[in-house]
Amino acid sequence: MILLGVVLTLGTAVFVAAEFSYVALDSASVERRANEGDKRAKQVLKAIRTLSTQLSGAQVGITLTTILLGYTTQVALLDLFSRLFTNAGLAVALATTLAVALSVIFVNAFSMLFGELVPKNMALADPFHTAGLVTPVQTGFTKLLHPLIKLLNDTANKVLHLIGIEPMEEISSARSASELAALVRHSAEEGTLDTSTATLLTKSIAIGDLSAVDVMTDRGRMHYLPESSSAADVVELARTSGHSRFPIVGDDSDDIIGFVSLRRAVAVPYEKRAEVSVMSSSLISDAPKVPETLELAPLLVQLRAEGLQVAVVVDEYGGTSGIVTLEDV
Repeated sequence: MILLGVVLTLGTAVFVAAEFSYVALDSASVERRANEGDKRAKQVLKAIRTLSTQLSGAQVGITLTTILLGYTTQVALLDLFSRLFTNAGLAVALATTLAVALSVIFVNAFSMLFGELVPKNMALADPFHTAGLVTPVQTGFTKLLHPLIKLLNDTANKVLHLIGIEPMEEISSARSASELAALVRHSAEEGTLDTSTATLLTKSIAIGDLSAVDVMTDRGRMHYLPESSSAADVVELARTSGHSRFPIVGDDSDDIIGFVSLRRAVAVPYEKRAEVSVMSSSLISDAPKVPETLELAPLLVQLRAEGLQVAVVVDEYGGTSGIVTLEDV
């Protein structure tokens, strides 16, 4: 019976290890290993694709092995301790009381230590290898008792539906922007990421929460040139403003005809700059318009796809809100 108790405790350990390792696993990492041909990863991936069912199976396994441990090993120890205390000359009532207390303490302590705590810590420390070890037993047990496990799992899901919660069969490995930012900060604090890399990653993650209106130069701070300006005017405005690209406007700032850059202006020979109009095809470039609400990620894609450095940001009525450059994004 003592040997049976050890076997049952080992069974509990397998189910506990499966439960914690499956929850701690990064499914994307497991999927990558499986795609590389790792047979163990393929078994684990198949298991975590039905995570809810496997966890229910693990819970049934833990419950069964724990109950059987109490009915077998605890009874055997109770009988052993009772005879020892009785032979030592203690009264039967006292011997029985002490035997009950010791058998309960011993069995539960042994089960908790080797059946729960050790496998739990092992699973959290190395979830993939732990899952690889226990998955054959875990999935085999789940298949063996599938009707019972399915009944219990479906009943639990119905209870969740009643209280307005949608059950899930597997855990999503995707992370929100805030979670990714927190991971980057933690990695920087731990020293696994240098400060500059962490800053770059944090800013990149923040792109998802920003739109064109958040990074643009608003119309009140724009430096622009009328369509009658020349290449020399571009060079002069660049010198005084510190900017290198300017919108060319017609009647007012809502009428942006195109953009002109310092790079193109200085390419004009010095003696001809005053004569070359900004409306010349060698200077002016298109002025694409984007809405204020356009998120930065698609804005960046659009600018790069069209080979543009700057765009006009317009409001819901088509009026100019400002300009946004590739550097702003």
